[in-house]
Amino acid sequence: MSSNPYSTPEDMNAGITRDEALAKVSKPATLLLVTGILSLLGAILSGLIPVFLPAFLESFLEQAANDPNFGEEQRQQIEDSMAMINSPLNYIGAVVGFIGAGIMCLGAMKMKKLESYGLSMAACIVALVPYLSSCCACIFPIAIGIWGIVVIANQDVKAHFS
Repeated sequence: MSSNPYSTPEDMNAGITRDEALAKVSKPATLLLVTGILSLLGAILSGLIPVFLPAFLESFLEQAANDPNFGEEQRQQIEDSMAMINSPLNYIGAVVGFIGAGIMCLGAMKMKKLESYGLSMAACIVALVPYLSSCCACIFPIAIGIWGIVVIANQDVKAHFS
């Protein structure tokens, strides 16, 4: 780094080369992309569960109607579960998760190329929010998000973002 505080931004890139900066962001960006893809699949799955599960539970109730060991309390529990599954909140959650996963994927691709600092940072922050990343029991996306923030907040790396 230049000791001159009035140096131009080109002089500030003297810390590391662009290839070194790309190498530093490569692993966290790749893992963030994997996390985004898994979260995307999780969001799609959580959007499909309310479509298919009630039909399965209904067929189960029809079969259980002839079973003398199946009580009214158990039937009521299944019907309550069906009502909760069909809640609009499930669909809203799936859409929010889908948007969060999309931001993670897009930001990870931009981070890998050192293209958009703001979107890369947003992707890392989205990974920190447990509800937005439905991947791997929450600890994995949080760790990747923190790692990504630490790497891209480094002034030597940040200087190479376009």
